[in-house]
Order: sequence, then structure tokens, then C-alpha cells
Amino acid sequence: MSQSGLVRNTDPSGESYWGEPFDSRNPVVGIVGIEPLNSRLIFVSPLPALDMVPDPTSPTSLVVEPGLVIDLNRTDKNTVIFNPGGYWFSSVAHAALSSSVNWVCFAPGAYVKGAFSFDTLAPTMKATGHSVLSGE
Repeated sequence: MSQSGLVRNTDPSGESYWGEPFDSRNPVVGIVGIEPLNSRLIFVSPLPALDMVPDPTSPTSLVVEPGLVIDLNRTDKNTVIFNPGGYWFSSVAHAALSSSVNWVCFAPGAYVKGAFSFDTLAPTMKATGHSVLSGE
């Protein structure tokens, strides 16, 4: 089990809210931060070339549903696509990708809280798109 800290959700009624720095659910893991409030991120850059946008209907693509993301380490697809929406990982289910994944694409409007770890032997790995990948 990971012993890393957590970022606290600011909504006390939220699913992932931790009330105390050392919550009774896991007394070893502490709060390392609080979700930012009233943040604004502005990015200005050209849209990617068509060869840098995967086909979400391809049988080799996995389109992730917004919300809590699990099991990316179990997919047999080689491309993982995050469409517009909010995504996050639990403290013990970070994005350790399966060995088949060599491309992660973030569509405009995707906000992904987490980090990715590729485990492929493919000669080329890609992480592309226009979105936010936040380590919060």
C-alpha cells in the first residue's frame, strides 16, 4: 500500500473529503495540500496535427469515462483517450499504464488529476493533447 499524502477535497460532503490531517481511515497517510480554489488556467497554442489525434472508435483505443479512473494497468488497448471532463486517481491507484499502452491523449477540456507511468517496450511513447494534467 502506498504511503503517499493526499490532496484534500474542499467540499466536506464530497466523496474524497478527508477531515483531519491524519484521518481515522488511514492514520499513516497525511494531507499534503488542499484543492485549489478559483483557479484559472489559460493555454494558447495551435491545435495538434491530425496525426496527433487518435481515433476514439478504433478497436485499439480505450476512451476513459470521467470520474475516478481505475484499471489502466489491465487494458489491452494501446491508446488511452481522456475526453472533456474531470478525472482523478485514488492514492493507491495512480495511472500505472499496462504494457500495451504507448499513447495517452488528452482532448481539449479534459482535466486529469494525477501522473502517468508507461510500462511499454514500444520504441515510441506519446502523451498528446490540449488539456490539463495536474499533479495535485
